[in-house]
Amino acid sequence: MKLKLNSKVFDLIKLGLVLLTCISLLMLISCTGPAGPIGLDGSIGAEGQQGQQGDPGPAGPPGSRGLPGLPGPPGEQGVSGTVGSLLQASILIQTEIRPNLTTLDDSFEVFGSGFNPNENVIVSLQIDDSLQLVLSDTVTSLSGAFKILIESIDADARVLSRIKLNEVYTITAKGSGGSIANAPLSIESNIEPLIVVAEQENATDVNYESLKDDLKASIVATVAVKGTRNSFWGSGFKSNELVSLGIVGGPEILVARSADAAGTIILEPIIDLSAGVYTAIAIGDAGSIATWPLVVVEEK
Repeated sequence: MKLKLNSKVFDLIKLGLVLLTCISLLMLISCTGPAGPIGLDGSIGAEGQQGQQGDPGPAGPPGSRGLPGLPGPPGEQGVSGTVGSLLQASILIQTEIRPNLTTLDDSFEVFGSGFNPNENVIVSLQIDDSLQLVLSDTVTSLSGAFKILIESIDADARVLSRIKLNEVYTITAKGSGGSIANAPLSIESNIEPLIVVAEQENATDVNYESLKDDLKASIVATVAVKGTRNSFWGSGFKSNELVSLGIVGGPEILVARSADAAGTIILEPIIDLSAGVYTAIAIGDAGSIATWPLVVVEEK
């Protein structure tokens, strides 16, 4: 009987505690006021240390090839080379009695063409490997041509003693701009006039066919009188090649016509140039080219 009484008392106590807890919660809720305003944000803290870099990932597959770009605009056409860049300097020796033969006392003339305009030119005689005798000097015209008269081969006796008569030597014309040309000259003890004999009736040209491909174009002309027609003879051009004749630094085309089947041609322009020495140039449409020193004189 005493145990049952204690159990009831214990249940009453627990019930009282529960009621007391509920009353306390109700009083706490009824006493809570409205929520206060939000406080200010605090300052940002210091940045933490950077972590270690991770291992690189595997390479991805290559992308597909892109479409080709549009073509760029065409470039400007290059400047064509000048006639002067095609020229090669040349000299011609004109002697009194026979071509390219003279003595120590005879005079001769040296004509030059294809040099640079207003170029200083020294004409010399190459006696041997270690001795060169300067004969004269000059300045070329605006067309790159010149003419020099050598009265005689005059020098110190020790120099003349090294010249062997009846041998062929080289005349060299060397320009200050790099132009250079050579021509042969035979120095004889004396010169007899050339006696022309009739050619053999059965002269043959069996070697011409094998040699003609090695020939280079060339032209020659006589001294021209201003305002008159002058003749130019050409050879070594291509078969039926169209050849135009002009003056370097002057009229580009004086006359033009086609060579014959053998590559020879005669051009007869009217020379309307002031007296002087010019470089005449013949250019073929197949690439042949030749120059000649043209001497123009006033009509007497």
